[in-house]
Amino acid sequence: MVASRYRRVKEIFLAVHALPPTEQSAALEKECAGDDVLRKEVASLLAHHKDESILAEPTAQEYERRIAQVTFGHGVSAKWREEQRWFLHQRVRTWALVLHLAIALVLFRALGVFGSWPKLPVGSKVGIIGACLGVSCLSIGALAVKSPTYAWLRRMEAALTGTAMTMLWSFSYGWLSRGVSLSEPPDAHLQTLLQHVHWVVSPLRTSHFQLGTALLSFPVTNHWSLLGGFYGFIIPNTLRRNCIVSALFVLAAGTTILVAAQTNPDLRPYVMTNLISCSVTICASAGICSFVGREFQALRRAVFDAKQVGQYQLTRLLGQGGMGEVFLAQHRLLRRPCAVKLIHPAQAGSKEVLLRFEREVQAMAQLTHPNTVEIYDFGRTDDDSFFYAMEYLPGINLDALVCIHGSQCAGRVVYLLGQMCSALAEAHNKGLVHRDIKPGNIFICERGGLRDVIKLLDFGLVHVQPQGSTPLLPGDEPSPRTAAEERKLSSTAADPARNLTHAGQILGTPAYMAPEQIEGTQPDARSDIYSLGGVACFLLTGRPPFERENLEELYAAHVSAPVPRLRTPVLDIPEDLESVIMRCLAKAPEARYQSVDELAAALRTTACYGTWDDSQAKVWWQTHTLPGGAV
Repeated sequence: MVASRYRRVKEIFLAVHALPPTEQSAALEKECAGDDVLRKEVASLLAHHKDESILAEPTAQEYERRIAQVTFGHGVSAKWREEQRWFLHQRVRTWALVLHLAIALVLFRALGVFGSWPKLPVGSKVGIIGACLGVSCLSIGALAVKSPTYAWLRRMEAALTGTAMTMLWSFSYGWLSRGVSLSEPPDAHLQTLLQHVHWVVSPLRTSHFQLGTALLSFPVTNHWSLLGGFYGFIIPNTLRRNCIVSALFVLAAGTTILVAAQTNPDLRPYVMTNLISCSVTICASAGICSFVGREFQALRRAVFDAKQVGQYQLTRLLGQGGMGEVFLAQHRLLRRPCAVKLIHPAQAGSKEVLLRFEREVQAMAQLTHPNTVEIYDFGRTDDDSFFYAMEYLPGINLDALVCIHGSQCAGRVVYLLGQMCSALAEAHNKGLVHRDIKPGNIFICERGGLRDVIKLLDFGLVHVQPQGSTPLLPGDEPSPRTAAEERKLSSTAADPARNLTHAGQILGTPAYMAPEQIEGTQPDARSDIYSLGGVACFLLTGRPPFERENLEELYAAHVSAPVPRLRTPVLDIPEDLESVIMRCLAKAPEARYQSVDELAAALRTTACYGTWDDSQAKVWWQTHTLPGGAV
């Protein structure tokens, strides 16, 4: 494609891709002005731009699949289905235990409180005893089977619930069918008492109430409401299944009242009030507990999704920031520990930020140097969060190293700087400028039996430079910003002394920022060299090059203030090393080393080069206690 043609394709792409999908076709036709070849080229680029991104909007089928995945038992992933099967197994066992306690409660009330067992008909007694034995046998079966299928568990749950309903139906029928309605009112003294109190108990323990005829079914309502409430809370179900089971409870309780009224004529005048009271109470109890149970299910699913990221099992939180959290994780098949950064769209702030981050991770995955953190995987979860997995590094960053153990000797600083230069050399050769070199983004760890191994982290602010004459795809090169815009974006930074980078602070960390970054010009490899000089200053002195009261003063110091001398009567820093660092911190990029290879060569000429090696690092690591931090 000729240059003019490429520029035209790029112009149309940039004009069309930001429009809503419904307007893109019409805009594309208008921009191409009848040129079918041009329209097909731009349309192909738009499709590629959309389909190749893990952040692309899901299709209608994909969206429906994701919606289906939140429904219990339908269309879920194999891992979630297995999790639900295990959870249902535990809940069926719990349900069996609860039913035993409920039966004990009913029998206690029947035998002890109401003394109704002798008054129950023979059929009710047989039903209660049979149901008790049935629940016990089913419970033994639920406990005996170690790994039942999902369908078997549902059948067991239905059998336990049906047996419990049989017992309640038998007791409720016996209670309602053995009642009598007096043909005459009680004596005047009792009526007078009931006008002023709710209940009267005689010396013979006979109770009298004046609470309406609905009280006749009070034990029935109480028992069925408890059964419905416990079922809704304990057994995980869909809304539809919960409604069906609750309707069965109401139907069974109502049928008990109707059948008992056919047997007992004295109950017939009070059937309607008892039906209404019983149905409303059972529905309310079952509905409230089912709602609580479904909320618990939603919480379980959220926790499950948080712990199931692709092929990675999350174990514990390592840290969190403005855009997401970093978890210690393990690959399910390889059993390899790794660190997974999970980023939620709501935390990122905008889709543009997510798209940019995606490009940055893809660029970072190109780096293979052993002193750069290795990216294992990158993808998106079903809830539209996305993640990347990187190697797990047991150790600490340089910021923590100096804060805990103080400034480092010159030989060790040169040893560490050499590794940083090697990592940055590969990145710079691929056109990647880190832009956020700071002690907190450089890890020191043990790898493969070697100590003091440097790992360069967090390419979240990476700047992609064009290489040669190869044209960039639209969106690869961020548009330049003015110095005022850059200052505004970085004004949300924390206290400079804490050296933190926040979401939205696209320039880097103020304490280690190159002057050209502050002035809003495009950074290059020499910007990273300036930041690397700031890191060396921190390692040797325990402080960054400049410390000021506020950001504006700090910016001004980086741009115009002379760098303070590193050598003091207290700090005996080699003069040749100080000269190397001072050149790294030169204000003008032209005055610095022009590449990290050139900087590495200068470090090798210092007198302290070679005075620190792996054997000394091994002794240091054996004699110093490090916190349990890792990435």
